[in-house]
This record gives sequence, C-alpha cells and structure tokens, in this order.
Amino acid sequence: MTQPNQYVPPEGITDTGLAEFAAKTQFDWTTQQRNGLLARFLPAQLGFFGLFDAVAVAQKSANFANITNTITKATTLASAVTSGVAVTDEFNGAAANDLGASWTRTSGGSGSGFWGPSGTGSAVWKSSGGLTRAHYDRHVTPLFTDFQALMTVVSRYPLFNTRSSAYTYLVGRANSNALSSATFVYLRISANELALGKCVAGTFATPWVTQNTTNVPGDQISFLLGTNASQRQFIVVQNGFAVINHTDTTSSDFGASYRYVGVINVSGTIRNREQIGSGSLDLFAAADRQPSTT
Repeated sequence: MTQPNQYVPPEGITDTGLAEFAAKTQFDWTTQQRNGLLARFLPAQLGFFGLFDAVAVAQKSANFANITNTITKATTLASAVTSGVAVTDEFNGAAANDLGASWTRTSGGSGSGFWGPSGTGSAVWKSSGGLTRAHYDRHVTPLFTDFQALMTVVSRYPLFNTRSSAYTYLVGRANSNALSSATFVYLRISANELALGKCVAGTFATPWVTQNTTNVPGDQISFLLGTNASQRQFIVVQNGFAVINHTDTTSSDFGASYRYVGVINVSGTIRNREQIGSGSLDLFAAADRQPSTT
C-alpha cells in the first residue's frame, strides 16, 4: 500500500475501514488535519477575541469612573475658592460637528474636517480631505481667578506623522479673541509627548518644555496654572504623576482679561492626500483652585 508522503494525522484512526484509509488523497489528509486543528483551537481563539472585548469594556468602565471623579474634583476645587467657577463637558450629546452653545469656535487652515461629539460619549476628529485644519473651541464661561486647573480624559491620542502630526491643546489663561489673535498658555498633547508653552496674538511660541511620555487611552491629564511659589509656575500631571513642572520666565499673560479656557484640535496630513485626526476626549473640565492645590 502506498502511504501519503506526509505523516498521517491522528484523526486517521477514526476511519472505519482499511480501504477508506488507503483511498485518501494528500488533499484529503491536509483538509482533515486542518479541520482537526481548527476544532481544537476554536475555543481558545474565541476566548482570545473575547479578551479584547473584555478589555474594551473594562477601559470604558475605567473611563467612566475617571470622568465622574474628575467632575467631582473640578466642583470641589471651585468650591474652595470665593466665587470660584467650574465648567465641564462630557461630550455625551448627539453626534455633531461642533461642541454646541457653551462654546465659541474659530477655525484656521486650508483644509476641512471637524471636531465634535461622536454620539457615544467622546469628542472626536472627523476627517475630510487631505489638508490641515485647526479648530479652537473656547468655553463661553471664563473662570474667576488666575489659578486654574484644566483636566481631561483622553480616549485616543492624536495620530503621529513624521512630516505633519496632529495635536490637541488644552488652553488656559486665554483672552476672548479668535484663534488668529488669541493669547493663552497651552499644553500640547501629541502621540508620544506633552509640551508646555504660550501663544501670543495668534502666534505659537516654541514650547518652553517638551516631555516624552508613554501615552495610553484612558489617561487622565491635569494642567495646573499658577502656584503659591509663582503665578507663572505650571504643573502637568498625568495619571497622578507630575511629568512637567516649569516656571515661565517669558512673562506670559494673566489677569482679569485672561481667564477663559478651551481646547484646540489640529489635524495632520500625509503628503496632503490623507488627513489624520487629533485626539479624542471623553471629558473637558476646568476650575478655579487654591494656589496651594497641586
């Protein structure tokens, strides 16, 4: 009897007769072996994909807890300040291309694309075309003091490209001007770093400090403006750890005219053909705080 030129799979012992055993072609053996392997590993494979589902559910639950805790923190911080103000947005409305009546938007850049609620509890970039676009959303309610805390929960970081990356900015101590002439202090969030700096009359200065970071979805980021030590001391906290602590020596503005807060989203582009999106946020919160609170 001629035996196939590969090892006979164990499944062969289930054949009922020698003639049937001998008549199997190489294709038959291969098919039988493959089906046997699939049958063996299918439960593990389903469990593997189920693990991803479980991770996604766990991340969503963690984000919800972070959002709730951050809103409580903002309210608590503001309540400790006379006439303190807290503003929050969970982006939990219907899908839209802007953030609604609580925000004032000005835009720039030659491209299109939007940043707004996804309809599932995040604000996300919605790509259109292949050119860059920037949206500055300033909350219509200013804070009451120069000592501010800006907080967010990041569900997806901006996408990276070596030529034209996307960014999300947290904006504090802003005046009421449109993006083209606005003055503020910013925390720039990118795929793998955080950067602190200022914008004066619409011109972004080179960041004072840039810190490489390990960024993962669900991160909580807090941007603290001003301390007891200096009104121009800025602290950035990621998941409870201070990753930037810097005192500005370039005379960034503060005072009654610079108490607005907001967020800027800038798309990147791949060779001006494909737009890449800024970050997705599950929450924006800002509050007055005691200068001793870090």
